[in-house]
Amino acid sequence: MKRKVVFIILDQFADWEGAYLSSVLRDEEMGSINEVLWASTDRKPKKSLGNMTVIPDLSFEEIPEDADALILIGGNSWRGEEAKKAADVVRRFLEKKAVVGFICDATYFAAKEGFLNEVLHTGNNQEEMGNLENYRNPEGFRMENAISDGRIITANGNNPVEFSKEVLKALELFPAEKIDMWADFYLLGYWNALRKYGFLN
Repeated sequence: MKRKVVFIILDQFADWEGAYLSSVLRDEEMGSINEVLWASTDRKPKKSLGNMTVIPDLSFEEIPEDADALILIGGNSWRGEEAKKAADVVRRFLEKKAVVGFICDATYFAAKEGFLNEVLHTGNNQEEMGNLENYRNPEGFRMENAISDGRIITANGNNPVEFSKEVLKALELFPAEKIDMWADFYLLGYWNALRKYGFLN
């Protein structure tokens, strides 16, 4: 079954954090070409931290209700006024039990909005989260690269591959073993992964 996945980016987004997941969702060799859409506050071009320009497919108001997942990509804008516009979109997806992923500073935003108060989670900085008014779940924080609790996935910004792995498993697109192998080719390196899975002597 194909999935429809919406990535949310703001200006000064971290371009590497969505690249692994969006590309594997469109990888014909994995066996499933899924619909990938990029959304932001409006359709005006957004610049990444690496100075890459992206023209969003959708504004927040245009995000389809039938999307299977909402993925918030980190960057330098999740603490500003612009980020507040994403809260209602995230709330709708959480209420309908869709897969929702937060990576890097999007986890700070999620904590600030109270979205992590009932789930195990991780992020870039536990101490910063603890100072937020609406965050009431410090005992739920885990010092892990990426973590999935139900259909909510969180990760720090240095682990886009492990984040992608958890999102793919939550979407149930491929067998878990196939997802693990895909991730290992990035985490271990090409030749080491070939050895691990018996393709090399």
